[in-house]
Amino acid sequence: HAPAKPVTTGQKETVGEWEAEIFTWDGPLGKGRFWVVKDFPKFAEINAVSDKLGKAMGNPMAKMAPQATDFGGMVVKSEMITMGKNISTSLVSAKEQELDAKEFTTPEGYNEMKMPALPGGAPPK
Repeated sequence: HAPAKPVTTGQKETVGEWEAEIFTWDGPLGKGRFWVVKDFPKFAEINAVSDKLGKAMGNPMAKMAPQATDFGGMVVKSEMITMGKNISTSLVSAKEQELDAKEFTTPEGYNEMKMPALPGGAPPK
């Protein structure tokens, strides 16, 4: 079944430099509060990438917790209780800037780790 969606409380609070709307969520794995900025620059693109990464990593909790795209804005602060653990996050600052292509080059002396073949399995590619 589909996870519970976050619900707005109608309350607003300033978080850092942003005016945020407070949402709550209650689901099978826990509950939480989320501070969401509706006019955060490029939030839709950021949230789509965040959700895609969570699914690509095979995170089993991704199906049971709210997705970034469920909020209609950028979550800049969250407080969750999940499986008995308190988890808090806060976005301190954000800026868009160009990155130098050198940031993505392989470090000198890097060697890729070769995975051993499984007994009776196909050889590694």
